[in-house]
Amino acid sequence: MSFFLDDISRILASPMPRRNALKLAGAVFAGGVLGKTTGLYAAQGPPCSNLQTACGTTCCTTATEKCCTYGASTHCISKAKICCGTASCLATQICCRSTASPFCAAAGSVCCGTIACSSGETCCASGVCCPKGTVCYKARCYASKA
Repeated sequence: MSFFLDDISRILASPMPRRNALKLAGAVFAGGVLGKTTGLYAAQGPPCSNLQTACGTTCCTTATEKCCTYGASTHCISKAKICCGTASCLATQICCRSTASPFCAAAGSVCCGTIACSSGETCCASGVCCPKGTVCYKARCYASKA
């Protein structure tokens, strides 16, 4: 606070017209007040009501929503859904988190890198699904010799 008063005193004592000095002092004061309140808002999150919870810069309705956090981003989704990166999956889906970009896949599938293998398939290598009845060798699918 002492630096703030020193800055205003220097502005008022400078050899400029009083009107300009008062404008500058007002700008310094407004900047200090806005900076302080904006900093508090960012630190505490948005002002949410009793029926809401803060979720980053928004408010989630506590009865129907939940807050999902992925890295530095946050967002509200329905409580019936599953958090999956920046998206949200239906309750009948799974979230594949095997890559830097999580994605939703059908229930019963197997996450395999950037894709999901269907039910009955096996993940051979990242992004390679082997159909039922084949074997995986060195990231390739081969017919089994059974």
